[in-house]
Amino acid sequence: MRLLVVSKAGQKPSDEDLRRLIAEDAIPDLILAEDSLGASSLDERQLAAIPGLRGRILLRLPAPIALALETWLRRADFDAVLTWEERLAFPLALLLALTPRRRLAHIGILMWPCYESPSPLKRRVRAVAFPLLARHGIDRLWVPAPLQRALVIERWHIPPERFVAAGYPVDTRFWRPMDGPGDTICSVGREMRDYATLVEALRPLSIPCHIASGGLTLTSSAAGADPRASSIDESSLPHGVTVGSKSLPELRELYRRSRFVVIPVLPSETDNGGWVVREAMAMGRAVIATATAGRTELLQDGINCLLVPPQDPSALCAAIERLWDDPELCARLGAAGRERVQREYGNEVWIAAIRAVAADAVAALRA
Repeated sequence: MRLLVVSKAGQKPSDEDLRRLIAEDAIPDLILAEDSLGASSLDERQLAAIPGLRGRILLRLPAPIALALETWLRRADFDAVLTWEERLAFPLALLLALTPRRRLAHIGILMWPCYESPSPLKRRVRAVAFPLLARHGIDRLWVPAPLQRALVIERWHIPPERFVAAGYPVDTRFWRPMDGPGDTICSVGREMRDYATLVEALRPLSIPCHIASGGLTLTSSAAGADPRASSIDESSLPHGVTVGSKSLPELRELYRRSRFVVIPVLPSETDNGGWVVREAMAMGRAVIATATAGRTELLQDGINCLLVPPQDPSALCAAIERLWDDPELCARLGAAGRERVQREYGNEVWIAAIRAVAADAVAALRA
């Protein structure tokens, strides 16, 4: 099968550098399209290399539009295309919906398709355009956030069989169990994080904690603020609580040292914190997470984690104290998390699911 994967590369290092870092065990496998799926890839770097008038025109367009247009122009060269995120999926879906007798199957990865934008105009456009484009321009949808997936099925009237049955992947080779001193706990991430509640929960305790406000960088750097997240007043932190971003190798070392990982998030219908949940569980660490409506379905209270109500410092304090004082419970929750992540969320599981879905979508389109 001729498969094209379209993504917005941004400042991502070259594929050669990524392969080297993966081989050196310096970063997790980021699922390089051409390596893992036997696919071709298209991103902004490839757009910049297109010669002549076509390349100059594409570079003048917004990146999502340019990538969609270039994919459409190459549609005869591929059997299926996989697009990452809404901003790439829906421009291409529009072009494909307007194409008579199209033969290019489209698998769209939609992260938060039913996110309620603060802008009334954007909310209206999403409510009208997204369902139409999804029905007519996307053959298979992968919506990893469970509540978002349920909302798409309900509101957009798309049959469940058109959805990819696979969770978001995690590299269980890089994020693997490692013996550690368990002399601290940690909290990681910045999207919709409720660090104000975490700090208040830690205030009466004498438990060291590091808050890594940005953990997905390849090198150490200051993390940008999420305007929806509660800010951290570093001048009034409890004793033993520190703040600072981590590179990926530093983050793995932080997980290794930590007895468990706390992931406090604000109330939301999106699966904020899912990356950290998967990483921590892959390393065999117990997790305390917020029981939000949109939380990842990986979280099972009392089986592989402890769930606490949103914005409740007392409940979070009690959960932290309970796990800190019960190493056996930490070990049991961590082992259960590792087992489920390996079984359902490993890179190999995701790759096999995408291959099968792409083959099915191509066959259905050409039947």
